[in-house]
Amino acid sequence: MRAVGRLGAALLALGALAGCAAMPPGPALGLTGWWEGRSSGPGGSAPIRLLIKEDGTYVGALRADEERPIHGAITELPSGRLRFDSNSGSGTIIRRQRGGERLLRFERDDGYPLFEVVPRAEPPKVE
Repeated sequence: MRAVGRLGAALLALGALAGCAAMPPGPALGLTGWWEGRSSGPGGSAPIRLLIKEDGTYVGALRADEERPIHGAITELPSGRLRFDSNSGSGTIIRRQRGGERLLRFERDDGYPLFEVVPRAEPPKVE
C-alpha cells in the first residue's frame, strides 16, 4: 500500500509538470515602456524607437532616409525565452546588461540581427 502511495504521488507530480509544459506563451512582463537604439543592416545603421505595451505588442519607427513604421508582438515562452513576430520577420530577443543598463537584441530566426534597444525614461520628443 505504501508503494501505491508513492506511485500516486509520483504520477501527481508528473501531471503537474506536464501541465506546466503545456502552458501557452504569454506577453513578456517587465518590458513596458519606451525603448530606443540602433538598427543594423547591410546599408549601415539607423536610429530606432519602440513603445512596448503591457500586452506585449509594440509600435515604433526606424529612421533611415525616411521614417519606416515598425510593429509586432513579444511573447515569453514557458522556458523564459522571448520571441517576436513583426513586420520585419520573426525571431528571438536576447536580454543583456551593458554598462548597468538593460538591453534587448532582436535577431531574426535566420540569425540576422535587426536592432538593439535600451529603455528610455520618457517618450521621445515629436519633431
